[in-house]
Amino acid sequence: MHQDEFNKLLAEYDALRAKADAQRRARIDDAYARVPQIKAIDDEIYRLGVENIRHIFEHPDKKNEYNSELKKNISRLQNERQKLLLANNIAPDFDRPAYKCALCEDTGYVDGQKCRCFKQKIIDISYKQSNISNLLPEQNFKTFNIDLYSDLVASGERISPYDNIKTIYHECVKFCDYFTESSQNMLFYGGAGLGKTFLSSCIAKSLIDKGYTVVYMSSVRLFSIYEEYKFRLIPSDDARAQLDRALDADLLIIDDLGTETDNKNTKSYFYDILETRLLNRKKMVISTNLTMKELSSRYSTRFTSRIYEHFLPLRFFGEDIRVKRLADE
Repeated sequence: MHQDEFNKLLAEYDALRAKADAQRRARIDDAYARVPQIKAIDDEIYRLGVENIRHIFEHPDKKNEYNSELKKNISRLQNERQKLLLANNIAPDFDRPAYKCALCEDTGYVDGQKCRCFKQKIIDISYKQSNISNLLPEQNFKTFNIDLYSDLVASGERISPYDNIKTIYHECVKFCDYFTESSQNMLFYGGAGLGKTFLSSCIAKSLIDKGYTVVYMSSVRLFSIYEEYKFRLIPSDDARAQLDRALDADLLIIDDLGTETDNKNTKSYFYDILETRLLNRKKMVISTNLTMKELSSRYSTRFTSRIYEHFLPLRFFGEDIRVKRLADE
């Protein structure tokens, strides 16, 4: 999460607290206006408390006596107050703020640690910024159907598409389970409709739900944003922000690598992203319909050497499961 986004989130909590305090003040004003005796009791409780402190300061040897007398008087006043609240249908907690999160009282923190509500807001932001929030409810590890893949071994293959995707599936789960411990990145390559995008979504949802930031972009989208920022006379702030997120996110997923415009600028930027994220130990998942040979030809052996050094290449093969899914439906 960028500092600007973090500051906006803190400002949101400040606004929540201000709203809760304003609503509390309005309820108190309303209750006092309706039943002035309640205000008189509250004022008397406050007066007694201040007076008790003064008495103890002047006669510390009588502290227990003063406190006992104060407790008795306050108990009597609170009983009267409770009767007035009940008789006038006023909530007993009308003078307390109604925070959206009672755990952190809309501060975002509990004992110096991020509250679960704060963590959830970060997750919600990550969903939005991932660019695939609409896919995640449908495309996740729980909904991935391995039975769509054939268990027949095709000519030229050593294993069936079913056994192959089963291995890939477990590698994806392991990637999420050991996200911080391992330095491994992943490359999905193979024909269209074999589950590369689906499993990328599975990884994205799993990691976002764990509190990591994920940015998911097609290569066409990523490089078009880069060209907008680089070559427009007045590049938009949004383009810069999106490029920053692509560099800073815990995980960057680039989908359909090879479908972007093939020119020196996009290749140069792609190398910059690759090198910067590798240097900063930021993870990547790249998917492409190209073969390793085609990738090497398009992006040079420099790229493929990086892939073999820092990525786990996983080849998808078999029949188009999207066609099979539609046929089954």
